[in-house]
Amino acid sequence: MKKDMIMPCLVAAVIGAGGGYLGYGASHKTEQEFCSKFDEVIEAYGIIDKYYFTDDIDERRTEQELVKGLVKGLDDRFSYYYTSEEDATGYVNIAPSTVASGFAVERDIVSKMIKLTKVEKDSQAEKAGLQEGDLITAVDGLAVERNNYPEVVQKLLGKDGAKMKLDIRRGNDSFSVDFTRVNNGRADEKTYELLDNGIGYIKFDSFSDASTGSTNGFKKTMDELQAEGKLKGLVIDLRKNGGGVADYAIGIFDYFSGAGSKLKHVETKNEKNTTINETTDEVLYDMPLAVLVSGDTYSAAEIFTAFVQSTNRGTVIGTQTGGKGVYQFGEPLSDATMLTLVEGYYYVNDVPNYNNIGLTPDIIIEMDDSLIGTDKDVQLQKAIEILE
Repeated sequence: MKKDMIMPCLVAAVIGAGGGYLGYGASHKTEQEFCSKFDEVIEAYGIIDKYYFTDDIDERRTEQELVKGLVKGLDDRFSYYYTSEEDATGYVNIAPSTVASGFAVERDIVSKMIKLTKVEKDSQAEKAGLQEGDLITAVDGLAVERNNYPEVVQKLLGKDGAKMKLDIRRGNDSFSVDFTRVNNGRADEKTYELLDNGIGYIKFDSFSDASTGSTNGFKKTMDELQAEGKLKGLVIDLRKNGGGVADYAIGIFDYFSGAGSKLKHVETKNEKNTTINETTDEVLYDMPLAVLVSGDTYSAAEIFTAFVQSTNRGTVIGTQTGGKGVYQFGEPLSDATMLTLVEGYYYVNDVPNYNNIGLTPDIIIEMDDSLIGTDKDVQLQKAIEILE
């Protein structure tokens, strides 16, 4: 790392002092800027190299921590840097099958095992006997070791009905758990349903191919609802919907509204780089619409919500949304780590960008998230009242 960091700065310093005639000035502009902006980092590394009591330094980890610091300094919750281990964990935690099964994981700093950081009440994970704080030491016989953490944690992914054996360590006890995936985290929770008085209800956690939240998946669900009876209104539940594919959000909205709505992607550092998605003339569903949102409604779910509000196509009910009005791109670095940065803003019709602000529902009803799907779900009750 010393050569990687120090030498470019030395070269850049020489060029900056008059070596530009060699033609290297432009190619080393980044190094020059780094040296001038982060000279304290260079100084600190020089002191460590000279005085630190041992040469046993994990240079790869040190370099990764420096990159983390650069990204953390942006103070942007939607820009991040992942090592291969962290990337695997993050991907597993947002996968629809993991969310539905009701648990989340991280790598335990002390044991280096897979640690359960969340086990939701009444979830499939809790029903299997898992508890928050449990350590997973192996998945289907593949033990968690220093160099294969990403591989093992990826094995936690699975489709509906997928079965796996988890070796668990809880305190001083070790045992195994036979775990079966479900798409639905609660046994009594339905993702779609024909309610009383002809009101349809659809809930999905992401706009993705793995859920009702794709254009084709949503249409299939609607076909099944309509086969049960005539719909006089529809509730789309986007509470705890983390977003996903923006094209699916506009595609599903297109089923309910005609041409004239636009989604713009504007790259901030080059305003000419703008992509526009538009709705079409075809309208498949003309029934009244209500949309439920919460503080965990993000990204593509907010795009859909903004379309509904800006066109008066339906009524939005719940609490202020999460506020992700930006899009990102991922750039793999040379050591297989991943840098993800915000590239630009989303703009829905004439709605001002809502990043870090969120969208305000037409009807604000505060409610604890634990009541979602229960008899005390007053937000859903209000949506039904409006549509009746």
